[in-house]
Formats: sequence, C-alpha cells, structure tokens
Amino acid sequence: MPDGTKRKPEVVTARFWTNMHVPPGRAFAVEALNRLDVVREWMPQLFSNLGVAGSVDLYATRVGRNKVGSYGWHLDTVDALIYVLQGAKRVRVAGHYPGSKVTMDKVLSAGSMVYVPGGRFHVLHALPIDVDAKTAGLVVALSIGLFNPNEDLLQVRTDTYRSAFEHRNLLWSDMTSHSAFLPENFPRKPEVVYADKDALDSKGFGAIHRRVLQKDALRLAMLLRQGAEVNLHSQPPEGPSLTPLGLAACCVDDEEVALLLTAKLLEFGAEPTVEFHDGENFSAVQVAHRRNEAFAAQMALRLYAASDSSEL
Repeated sequence: MPDGTKRKPEVVTARFWTNMHVPPGRAFAVEALNRLDVVREWMPQLFSNLGVAGSVDLYATRVGRNKVGSYGWHLDTVDALIYVLQGAKRVRVAGHYPGSKVTMDKVLSAGSMVYVPGGRFHVLHALPIDVDAKTAGLVVALSIGLFNPNEDLLQVRTDTYRSAFEHRNLLWSDMTSHSAFLPENFPRKPEVVYADKDALDSKGFGAIHRRVLQKDALRLAMLLRQGAEVNLHSQPPEGPSLTPLGLAACCVDDEEVALLLTAKLLEFGAEPTVEFHDGENFSAVQVAHRRNEAFAAQMALRLYAASDSSEL
C-alpha cells in the first residue's frame, strides 16, 4: 500500500509493515516489482535510462552497525543487472563452480550498477552507511533479470546444484571439498558460454534449435529479436544438419504449432533450404512432404507468402 494515504489506518501502510517486520539485520524482497500498477508508471522511464528491459525485483535491507546479506552465494538463470538505489552494496562474483575463485569484488554506492552473467555464483552484502548512526538505515537495490539465450541449459545446471547443496549450510570456502555431493563427472565448466546466443551444445544444437523442439514460440521470438542466427545449422553427431525451420518441418509433432514456429522464423528471414546431408540439400517443403502432403502444402503456402512479402 502507498504511504501517506488518509483513508486507511497506518497499520496497512508499507512503511509500518517494514518497521514492524524488518528490524536491523533483516532484509525483504518484492519480486516481480514491474507487475505492480503503482510501478508501471515509471518503469518504462527506468528501462529507457538503463537501455535494458526485464523482470525487476526489489531488495531492501535494514542495516545497523554490521553488514547484512540478503542471500548466501547463489546463481541465477537470467543475466542480472544490479542497480543500487540507496545505501551501499558489496558485490562479489565467482565462477560457474562452487568454491571457485572470486573474480569481482566491488562496493556499489547509490546510482551505481553491476552486470552479473547468468550461471555465475555471486553474493551481495548491504553495508553500514554510518557505523556511528543511532538508527539503522535501509539499503535498497533493484535486480533486473535479463533474458539469457541458454536459460534452459542454465536451469538444468542450477537444479543439479540445488539438489546437491540445498540446506547443507556450507561455507563458500568449504564448497570444493564437498563436490562429492554432485553427480560423478559433473563438469566444472558449462558446456556453452551462456551469453552466446548461437553456441552449440554437446548434442550439436543451439538455443534456437532447442526452442523450436520445445515448441516455445515466445522464447524463440525473444532469441530472434536478440539477433540469433535464424539459419543456424545444427551439428549432431549423426544424421543431417538442419536449420531451425528444418526442425519445425520435420520434428515438431503438432503441425499447427510447427506452422506457427515456421511463420515466426520466416518473419526473421529464414531460408527455404533447411536440410544438408552428404552433399544433398533439401527444402522445407521437401522435408514437410515426408510427413504428409497436406502439411507440405501448408508449408509451401507460408514460404510463398514470405517470399511475396519480401519482394514488396
């Protein structure tokens, strides 16, 4: 509830709740802040100033004479832009493996920000503004979650860490010695650079191929708007090399969804030649024809419409 309202008692205001539930040494979060009506008015201005857009969480910590951590060491499945609104935050960033070397250690003051790539372990502490102050002050920061192209691979790795280390209360310096909690041969380094939108995974597929196979039209569109290569060739250990359009034609079992994905790929300039195998190339219509004639006809119509609109 907004502060200063005269129609409601003080007990329902945000300031009263904060004073009651967040004494010195504690923190609270408002997740998905950008969904609140009162925030939507100024959020576009913030995104315009920062040059980014994403989901926004607010973290507030009441700090007395000692530093306060809102989380322990953790990683995110999104790229995070941490923007300090009030007070000071110490941010430390390590690698992709528990116990790895800290590569960034800096103090951010109000108006400063830092970028933390998805999959990198990091920890934040709110610092005392004035150790001699008689009252504790609030340290407030925004965390803006930016879409990571390889979020699906990141999620799998994160879930593995969670199942291995959650609720064990291990210190960061002890993490390496507890690596036995992880599956045997768990890689210290991830299989791809998560920020690389065209990186191929261990199966020879890029993020754009996986989103087609997952029938995820929304994230496919986000990848395309980020500039992912629409004609990226897969490199599987066996079988033909396919573009994302080729995968939509051959391997998405729901034909209606396959055509929806096809339309999105064509909108961003997908080429009609989609399969490459032993020196032979095949078009999307030829690949679709292996399923049935009706589907191939629908594919041909979409290709014709796309070529016609490009000529206009």
